[in-house]
Amino acid sequence: MARQPLPWPNNLPANERLSTASAKANHLIDLVIALDQVHQTNQLVLYTNVLSDQIPRSHAGHAFRQFQYSFYQFELIRLASLWDAAGRDRFSLPTVSVLIDGDAVIAAASDAARARYAFPYPVHIDAGGAGPEAVRDIERMLRQERLQIAEDRADACSVNLRRAVELCHQVMVSAELIALRELRNNAIAHNLHLPPPNDLTSPEVWYYGGEADLLHNTITIIDLMHGALNGSSFDWDDMQTQHKRNAQDLWLNCAFDIPGR
Repeated sequence: MARQPLPWPNNLPANERLSTASAKANHLIDLVIALDQVHQTNQLVLYTNVLSDQIPRSHAGHAFRQFQYSFYQFELIRLASLWDAAGRDRFSLPTVSVLIDGDAVIAAASDAARARYAFPYPVHIDAGGAGPEAVRDIERMLRQERLQIAEDRADACSVNLRRAVELCHQVMVSAELIALRELRNNAIAHNLHLPPPNDLTSPEVWYYGGEADLLHNTITIIDLMHGALNGSSFDWDDMQTQHKRNAQDLWLNCAFDIPGR
């Protein structure tokens, strides 16, 4: 009997899974940046009365309510897409999670992290006339220090990737995500080409404000993934501060002049 081929991504070598996960994690950063811009707008347009208090009893109120719903639904669609089931052509957290969920892949990521820090930076050592032996001692000390840093980074990479996989699984089976996915699939974007439904259903319904907690958890996991896979960090707090400022500069200076009925 012929052996059945392994399903994706288990049919890929560890290095290819690692490189694919790294590229997808990097792209997820861009997707979250775009999503947070919409999120910050909704914090003003939907959750404050900055604009709604300017709308008198009028036909314009119907258009304004649709405007609010459209912004909010777009945020939910983009947030839900970040949690779509894993697939080779998808940029989602579950996709990165299945790519890195393997001892060989995590070991390869740790090796890459170690290699990034294993060599000391070139420096000019001034031993103050103490002689070449003192210079060699300083070089040896710097080399050992750098090797220890490399080992610490490799260990942190392994821990963070395993933590990311764990947290990703927790979110994937959470009532909040299941409720969001049901709302997206059944009420907002019901013509999506999706895999057959699974047995996961939620006793809860989606609630206004739930997107903030889910976005926070999404950023936490992407930060673990991106930092471990690509050896770099991203200033999420500064990003959100800038997006909030941008939204305020627009919407707090937006004025309607609508005649009432």
